[in-house]
Amino acid sequence: MTVLVFSDLHGEKKHKKLLSFIKGETWDVAFGLGDFGSKFTATCYKDVIKLPRIYTIYGNHDNVDEIKSYSGWLKDGYHLIDGLNVFALNGVWGNRGLPYHITVPQILPLMTMECDLLITHEHPYGLSYNHHDGTFKFMEDHGWHEEFLNAVIKVLKPKLWLYGHSYTAEPDRNIRGIRTYGVDSRFVLFNEEWRAMRVENVAAVIF
Repeated sequence: MTVLVFSDLHGEKKHKKLLSFIKGETWDVAFGLGDFGSKFTATCYKDVIKLPRIYTIYGNHDNVDEIKSYSGWLKDGYHLIDGLNVFALNGVWGNRGLPYHITVPQILPLMTMECDLLITHEHPYGLSYNHHDGTFKFMEDHGWHEEFLNAVIKVLKPKLWLYGHSYTAEPDRNIRGIRTYGVDSRFVLFNEEWRAMRVENVAAVIF
């Protein structure tokens, strides 16, 4: 199985880079992890959603209603995709009533069994958020991050956690026994063992 994963395209330039990256490639399933657009405007992903076998979640810079109208949008919870048990989680931690905000009490009741793959826009606890130019770092609500990570370790036990949002410089790492991979500044093709076969870093692309 070949899996294409990308996140945080933030508009036209990175969309074009993605289309260039996958030219001539084939894959079994693709996942977009949110932030197709920028500044909460239209997502600009009309070309990307034409890709075959693609499933998406939304981030904190997306038109949420637009993403939800797409047939490949994954609501929060479990999905069986090509034999994979995938747990999807949209948005980022927050409680200000914004359409992309989620809280742990909303999510924990959905977590009932193990999964093969965890996909989120939000990054795992233990990582700092890096601004796009790498100069601004902070940690969002430690409590919610840690509580969710504890539930991931105890209940979901994924083989791999794929996330966006944080612009981490070290994409493939182990966080308290859970293997995580940040794809927010790169496009990645994985094999059936969840090893990166081909990676392109797009952090330098201006948007």
